[in-house]
Amino acid sequence: MSDGVSLEFYITVTLGTPGQIVNLLLDTDFGQICDKNWCVYEASYGSGSSKGSVATEKLIIMNGRSATFVKNPYSFGCGFNNSADFNGITGFLGLDRNPSSFISQTSQKYFSYCYPSSYGSTGYITFGKTPDDKRYKFVKFTPIPTSPKHSQSCDIMVTGMAIAGKRLPATSSEYSKSGAIIDSGTSVTLLPPSVYAALRSAFRKKMSKYQMIKPGSPDDFDTCYDFSQYDKVVTPKISSFFEGRVKLEVDVKGIVLVAKKDLSQVSKRNRGAP
Repeated sequence: MSDGVSLEFYITVTLGTPGQIVNLLLDTDFGQICDKNWCVYEASYGSGSSKGSVATEKLIIMNGRSATFVKNPYSFGCGFNNSADFNGITGFLGLDRNPSSFISQTSQKYFSYCYPSSYGSTGYITFGKTPDDKRYKFVKFTPIPTSPKHSQSCDIMVTGMAIAGKRLPATSSEYSKSGAIIDSGTSVTLLPPSVYAALRSAFRKKMSKYQMIKPGSPDDFDTCYDFSQYDKVVTPKISSFFEGRVKLEVDVKGIVLVAKKDLSQVSKRNRGAP
């Protein structure tokens, strides 16, 4: 799994007989929308849309760690009217709970992924779970709710957040009432207003020795710093907690975005009204 030189992540698979190698954009909040009576589909995405025919073929995903995953037949959309441009990416591998997504078609109950830590490096995505597999020694799973009230997205239950080891003064209901989803196609984390305000306040206190600056425009992040006078910058650790006693510590690359040389912004945003 690679990010190349873009902000998106994709997986290389083989589709068809004889197989053709294609690069598919990974998206945990995307599933093919189709009208099977007419064997056509129509799907919309943030940067464009796709229309085409529904087809079935053999899908092969090479797993360099153990074996090869094969699904035959596999239903997919073959687009003939596409308005989106994703820097050479062939299409999408939908991982939401839509009936036509990869997860639903293959009846996968578990999947995990590790994004590349830098441009040009390679991560991985794994489907399925073997209890005695040593690969999962350091992998922790959190459930995706399946009750009717939840959406077709990959819903996730956030139970809390902490900064520098101290929990934010936000109740569990402030996380649960708004809900949360995993979206691998989104670059920043969006938080409910009350949670964002608590995180921003705590972060600013920990960063008080650094010079804050005003955002360049209303569309910019609201917590920006000028680090040009510092040889070393230390940022507080931010952690998120999920159902199943899962703790995720955010890497500094996921906390601070470098807007331009010596200027940085915090990569969390107010989601607006819940």
